[in-house]
Amino acid sequence: TTAAPVTGKTATLSAKDYTTGEEDWYAYTWNDSANKWVKLSNNVATGLYDNVIFARVDKSASTVNWDAVWNQTGDLKTVDGGTFTVTDWNDGNGKLAGSWSAAPTVAPTTVAPTTEATTAAPTTEATTVAPTTTVTGRTVTLSAKDFTTGEEDWYAYTWTDNDSKWVKIGSSNKFTGLYENVIFARVDKSASTANWNAVWNQTGDLKTVNNGTYTITSWNDGNGKLAGNW
Repeated sequence: TTAAPVTGKTATLSAKDYTTGEEDWYAYTWNDSANKWVKLSNNVATGLYDNVIFARVDKSASTVNWDAVWNQTGDLKTVDGGTFTVTDWNDGNGKLAGSWSAAPTVAPTTVAPTTEATTAAPTTEATTVAPTTTVTGRTVTLSAKDFTTGEEDWYAYTWTDNDSKWVKIGSSNKFTGLYENVIFARVDKSASTANWNAVWNQTGDLKTVNNGTYTITSWNDGNGKLAGNW
């Protein structure tokens, strides 16, 4: 089946400023073939699937259910080993706002703690796309001149089922060696290394289009991310 491995994924929730003691925190998690509620223990949820919603649930409820949910995040992609930090009661759409972080902040080139599954090698998917794709990964161009001040470096955070890495923009505004998923990030140039704390702006999660050009069109896509299109 397509269900997540039995062991699943593990994530930590940082929400101390949004916890009163009258609630229990749960993760509602799902994939293509299963879903379940997982109660957090010491702010950690285990056995998660590919997708997750963190929910603040009425502690007096006899069973966890959507009617007992006081607050919740939007739909999130589970970052295995990552920490989701709640930053605001409202993300603009009535949901809890927040962001993922993971250690180490710059993912190693081997299996990293930010990986999202354990079932595929990082370059296997590259053999089925355009003929120019090789084991070295995918190449894309970023068009962001109207959103570049010179105080930033542009990076691509890219990942597959079992690897992730930061890639700095190269000549002709190109990124090379990308995996199947990518986020383009505007990073503080003074940062010693690329990491999420140094990111000023970013796109949402994107599917990498090999040899494509991603053009940024707005500072805000309505969800606080850079808007654009391939």
